[in-house]
Amino acid sequence: MRQARRSANAAEAQVAGQRESNIAAAQPYVWADVRGDDAQGQRLILLVGNSGPTVAENVRVNFDPPLPRSGDLKDLTSAALGRLQDGFSSVAPGHVHSWPLGLAAELLRSPDAQIHTVTVDADGPFGAVPSLTYVINLSDFRESIDSPSGTIHKLTKAVDRVSAEIKKLH
Repeated sequence: MRQARRSANAAEAQVAGQRESNIAAAQPYVWADVRGDDAQGQRLILLVGNSGPTVAENVRVNFDPPLPRSGDLKDLTSAALGRLQDGFSSVAPGHVHSWPLGLAAELLRSPDAQIHTVTVDADGPFGAVPSLTYVINLSDFRESIDSPSGTIHKLTKAVDRVSAEIKKLH
């Protein structure tokens, strides 16, 4: 009788673990990050994305203290950050939203550490996703390479390949 009870309890625990694992695997995974702009090189951008398999709803992202902003797009970026803090409607799987923060040289002018605690909250198909909290230190960008991912050399090589193909056709 005792062995049967242990077996039943173990089976129930296994089923509960599998249920929790299946729910966790089906939840969205929403994140926020600051990165250099691949297309431009000198600008820092804010990214918010969903790497999970389902739509994230009521996405809320908070930065404490708020992220710095500079340049002509300061007001637009401030509005986006406010919307993120209040609750963004949804982020589909694999989608990434991005907003410019400003030129890295302006944003990183202070020699002090620029530590920002990020808290990301969202709802998935099974309710609230556990809060994700981590630190972004903008001063980590100092002395990093600020070149965009493409180069004139790569462009020249691509033009040469296209030219060679066109010559073959004639």
